[in-house]
Amino acid sequence: MKLRERYLHAMIWKARWHAATGALVALCGTASAHPTHDETLTRLDQALVHEPGDLDLRVRRADARLRAGALELCAADLTEVLARAPERPDARVLKARLFAQRGQRPEAIAELDRVLAATLFVPAARERAALRKQAGDLAGARADLDLALAARPEPDGFLERARIDRARGAPQDLVLGLAEGARRTGAIVLMEAHVEALIEQRRTAEAVGAATAAVRAFPAAPDLLLLCARAKDAAGHRAEAMRERYQALGEIDRSLARRDSDLLRLSRVRALLALGRARQARRLLAAIDARSPGLSRALARGTSP
Repeated sequence: MKLRERYLHAMIWKARWHAATGALVALCGTASAHPTHDETLTRLDQALVHEPGDLDLRVRRADARLRAGALELCAADLTEVLARAPERPDARVLKARLFAQRGQRPEAIAELDRVLAATLFVPAARERAALRKQAGDLAGARADLDLALAARPEPDGFLERARIDRARGAPQDLVLGLAEGARRTGAIVLMEAHVEALIEQRRTAEAVGAATAAVRAFPAAPDLLLLCARAKDAAGHRAEAMRERYQALGEIDRSLARRDSDLLRLSRVRALLALGRARQARRLLAAIDARSPGLSRALARGTSP
């Protein structure tokens, strides 16, 4: 049961992680409004026929070519852009990504060093953090994320920093960093991550306090209610925890009455599991898999920090 609940939590976490990008729209049964790589490249090619000197268009095409794996064509676009605007930071970051895809990590980091020596360009700091993490330089990666988050507090940046803190074996930094992120962004996903970390570290009184504050801020968020129930369970408040679970199930059912959503149904599966209604949970999960067969596979690859 516990393993199944952890798996489902990872699925929900991944859904939230990608909600802003729309990456799950097609999987959830709605036609995606996002063009394919080929369509994007075709539009950019056509636009550059009419505006061959537009550097913004050329940078966008370089990015699209890089994403499509057309490395030489990407390099050609970047060469032209940087010949005319040598210190353009977004082009330098793309050149760093190109180096990284070619396996040239030192050259990629050198490009990013050049950008960051001139200005605090957040994408460059985030990119260098990722490269340093890959190289095992966790302290350097964290320092870069600190720079980026000071300038632009973003939930995914705080989550990535939490992963680094976990890899560093720094549980106190992990908790403090997630609390900072929740405070600065107001993002539910960071509130949840903060409470999860406190529960994991058996700081149950703090977990109950943080979860209760999160529920107070978002009283109709069923996953926060479920998490609050987990915190109260861990602290030995069994009756209160059960009430929270039933409240969460009610909120989910009210939301489903207003809006059909497999992601809400996944939250319902979690609520049913938390209430010990495993048979109903299995039936509902099977129905979700039948309706959206790609959803579980896509979300199961995600994990919390």
